[in-house]
Amino acid sequence: PGRRCCAPAQTGWTAPQQRLVIFRFDRRILTAPWLRRARVRPPYEVVSWGGVSEDELERVRIRQQSQASIPEYLLPFEKDDSLHTTISVGLRFNGELIGWMLGHSVSPDTVRYTKLFVEGGFEGSKLLAMGLIAEAIRRQVCAIGPNSYVICGVRSENQAAIRLLQRLGPESVRESRIVFRVFR
Repeated sequence: PGRRCCAPAQTGWTAPQQRLVIFRFDRRILTAPWLRRARVRPPYEVVSWGGVSEDELERVRIRQQSQASIPEYLLPFEKDDSLHTTISVGLRFNGELIGWMLGHSVSPDTVRYTKLFVEGGFEGSKLLAMGLIAEAIRRQVCAIGPNSYVICGVRSENQAAIRLLQRLGPESVRESRIVFRVFR
């Protein structure tokens, strides 16, 4: 007659674990007041990702091999045809690449931001991250238009980033979803 629910251990599967929170913002995020105020200021420099050289990426690789300071899922080395190099940005300090915000075209009017990273140890690193977010979104408005959308995913353990996104654009969040994972 009816379906019986089994405990995950009885079926060979682990209990679901929350992995990711995905936010989809409508165009109101593109005109949010914080976006106009957030800027990266000297001595830091924002550059188009298309202007980041292979030598810069190689220096990041070398630092990563010796320090392992960047979470694996935020490393900027994968080559992807959907990477939007005019919207994606890098952050330099004294000529060294110390951060990035990478966005991918998922449809003609939507960008999915996949990797935001700023090396720790720099004064105001959270403000630098906000500046990268704002700059990428400003570039999105110029490249795609003011009626475009933003999607981003945040790892569940990064509660600070989840709270930040919820605060930055509560009126513009069209949807948020939680992604779970299970193992067998």
